[in-house]
Amino acid sequence: MSFVEKNALRTYQPDDVICGEGDDGKSMFILQSGEVEVTKVVDNRPVKLATLTAGAIFGEMSMVDGRQRSATITARTTTQCIEINKILFEQRMEEVPSWMQAFYEILVDRLRQADSTQNTLSKADQGKQVVYLLYYLVSHRDPDKFNQFQITWKETAETIAFLTNVSQTFVEKVMNKLTLSRIAKSGINYEAGRQFIVNDIVTFQSLAQYCREQYFSRIGKSISPEFEEQSRQELKLLKFIASLLSEQGSANDLALTYFNDRLQRDLKHSPADFESEIQRLLRTGILTIKLDQQMDKYYDVNRELLEIRLGRGKRLDEFKKITESLG
Repeated sequence: MSFVEKNALRTYQPDDVICGEGDDGKSMFILQSGEVEVTKVVDNRPVKLATLTAGAIFGEMSMVDGRQRSATITARTTTQCIEINKILFEQRMEEVPSWMQAFYEILVDRLRQADSTQNTLSKADQGKQVVYLLYYLVSHRDPDKFNQFQITWKETAETIAFLTNVSQTFVEKVMNKLTLSRIAKSGINYEAGRQFIVNDIVTFQSLAQYCREQYFSRIGKSISPEFEEQSRQELKLLKFIASLLSEQGSANDLALTYFNDRLQRDLKHSPADFESEIQRLLRTGILTIKLDQQMDKYYDVNRELLEIRLGRGKRLDEFKKITESLG
């Protein structure tokens, strides 16, 4: 190691940020030992792009074009790097022919363009992609005599890994996660080996559509009302109304005073705490305010709409838990 390299040697501890996304590029680094992680913020959350080991170079693009850093580099282990500052770099560039300098600038510009279009999906988003492709492959099979849909486990994992550019191990992890839910299960076919099995293709289709709509939502596109998530507060209110109705047989009316008293007694909340949720149920026709013969107000509950909305809320809550486990 030369005198310059010895004086430029920097040591970083695990979780130290060596350079941050958006910082000015005042130096480049040659990784001598250890590991660093490359991350980029996508939709307000960090997404891992790569892990670099000894011999790798990073920070060089900002040195050439003067733009801000495109990613954050964080030490994963105790790490040593040679830091080459901009002054030294420019001195060495003066020794390079002008045509070569122009070549470097063009090369860096193209790397920038490639960097901006590379796959920056999070693991959770990649998991949703796997679910959607699983449904696509399953739905193109005919059901067996038990009305189950089966696809060969290993062949399916290999195909999806090829299509999505993620590891086969990750695909199989997602498949295993799904078999822990009611969505799917695995079984053994003594001729074809392990199978991925779906009993309820309609529910699996809904999950796949949910994954697709969630991706659209993340990139700013509008999603179908069927897949708009309900707040936990609304789901709590819907369950509360359903429990009150179950206590009174086929009657659909709930006196406002009785409703408010039970709300405070059972849920420890005042009606004001659920004001926005109640207004939403009124707008959707689940609740309608009416007057009885004594001119007292009561809620008339549309049981069919209540069950539809309650069922949708429970289904989306289940889908959310499943997809959150995929990453």
